[in-house]
Amino acid sequence: MADYLRGRTQRVMVGGYYSEYSEVRSGVPQGSVLGPLLFIVAVNKLSVSVRCELYQYADDLVAHQVISKPEDCRAFQESLDQLGENCEEAGLSLNPSKSQHVRISFKRSGSVPVPQGNYSISDQKIPTKSQTTCLGVVLDRKLNWTAQIDAVTAKCRKRLHAIRSYFPLQLGAARQLLYISLVRPVAEYACSVWNPTNHKHQRQLEQVQKDFLKSIRLSKIPKGQHDGDFSQYRQHLAEVKWDHLWTRRVKAVLVNGFKIWTNGFPDGRLLLNVSRPVQQPPTRANTRSQTCTGVPEGKVWAQPATRIKEKDTLNVTSDTFAYVASALINDKNFRPSPANCQSLAVFKSYLDRLDFQKFSWCSQNVDSCLL
Repeated sequence: MADYLRGRTQRVMVGGYYSEYSEVRSGVPQGSVLGPLLFIVAVNKLSVSVRCELYQYADDLVAHQVISKPEDCRAFQESLDQLGENCEEAGLSLNPSKSQHVRISFKRSGSVPVPQGNYSISDQKIPTKSQTTCLGVVLDRKLNWTAQIDAVTAKCRKRLHAIRSYFPLQLGAARQLLYISLVRPVAEYACSVWNPTNHKHQRQLEQVQKDFLKSIRLSKIPKGQHDGDFSQYRQHLAEVKWDHLWTRRVKAVLVNGFKIWTNGFPDGRLLLNVSRPVQQPPTRANTRSQTCTGVPEGKVWAQPATRIKEKDTLNVTSDTFAYVASALINDKNFRPSPANCQSLAVFKSYLDRLDFQKFSWCSQNVDSCLL
C-alpha cells in the first residue's frame, strides 16, 4: 500500500508544452480502484464523538439535529466543533463558505433562536439559507417542492430545446429516443423523495412531456381550441404507449419498496417495515436485474419504520416515501403473487399491468385531469 501511494509525480501540458514533474504529496490516482476505498478509510471516523445525526455521501456531509430548546442549539454547535476537529485529524478541512444552514420548520414565530445568530465552523459563520441542494434535490425550509420542481422543469426544457433545434420534425423516432434518454431521467431523478401531491406541481411536470408529444408527428387539436383538460395529452400517450409521469413516479416508489422487502436496498428497513403473512422457503433466481432471496406470499403489508414515525416531528405524511409506499403496498389492488416477485424485471412487468387510477392514494392525491 505504501509503495502504491509514494513516489507519484504529475505534470501538465499547456499549448503543446509539458511542465516539469512535481511530486504528489496527497491524494490517490484518479480513476483507480483503490481510490474510493482509501477515501472511505480516511473519512470513516469523522462521526466519532459527534452527537448529532450525520449523513455522508462521498465528500458531502449533512448534519441534522432536532431543535426544541436553547440547549439543543448549543449541543449542535458542539457537534460542529467536534466534526471540525475530526476533519483536522483526518487531514481534511470543512469549508464554511460552501456550507449552509437550513432550518426546517412550519412555525411562523416562536422558533428557538440560534446563539449569536449563526452556527460556525472554525470561528467562521455558516450562512443561513431558505433552501439548499442536497445530492441534486432542492430542499426548502418549509419542505415545499416548488423550487425542486421549478429546477427540474427548467432543466428538462433546456434539453427539449436542444432536441428540437438539432433534430427536425421528420426525425420523430429519434426525438423520442432522445427524450427517453436525456429528458425523462432528469424529470424522474430521485422522484421517490419529492413525489408531489400538489396538483399544480403535477401539471407542471406533465406539461413537459405534453409539450414534447405535441412537437412530434401526432394527432393535432382543432385550431382555436386548447387542451386545458389534458384530453389530447392522454390521446398522445395512448398513441406512443407511454405512461403519465405521475404513474412512472408511483411505479418508482413501488420498485424501491420491492427492493426493501427483498433486501436489495441498503438500510431500507430504516425507512419501511414490510411484513408477509406467509413466506416460501428462500429461493435463488439468477437474473440480470436482481437476485431475490425471499419471495413474499399472500398480501404484503407495509408501514413506515418506527424511526421514521418517531422523527416525523413535522407530521409530513402525504408525499414522503415511507407513507406513500405504505399506502400503495397496502392497497387492495396491489396483490403480487410469488411468481410476480421472482426478480426485479418480473416485478416491473407486473406493475405495467396494474391500473393505478384504482388505487386509493392515486385517486385522492393525483389531479383528476391526469387520471
